[in-house]
Amino acid sequence: RPHESLNQKSPLECWNADERELRFPSSDDDLRRRFLVTHSRRVSADNVISFGGVVYELPRGHALTYVQLHRQTLDGSIWVPHDGKLVRLHPVDLARNADDRRALPIAPLPLHDGDGPVTAAALAFERDFGSVLDPAGSPARRSRKP
Repeated sequence: RPHESLNQKSPLECWNADERELRFPSSDDDLRRRFLVTHSRRVSADNVISFGGVVYELPRGHALTYVQLHRQTLDGSIWVPHDGKLVRLHPVDLARNADDRRALPIAPLPLHDGDGPVTAAALAFERDFGSVLDPAGSPARRSRKP
């Protein structure tokens, strides 16, 4: 049927009047790129956005900024650029987040004789070149590795 937005032509008439050859995508990736739509959204202070009535959590560092979302219309997935690559977003599980504890800061490493923290290098050095005395002050009996 004729349509007002097509100057009173039918969609079939417009299709047949187009002289360009029909081209198919060269690969699956090419097809997926053609069905990618972008949307601009502002990220909230708690690092989430709302899209289509669903709340999505973003990687850290985007709070209170605007981001360009990439929506794949073939499967409905939402992606956001982060550190130079696209990261897929997932809906926030609000019920689980309500009673889930956040990660605690990493405790500082214990000090080693007041010289600084015990590191993997310090432990390896102690293992390989430890004291020649045992805790009582007597010469330690050490077995040599073959």
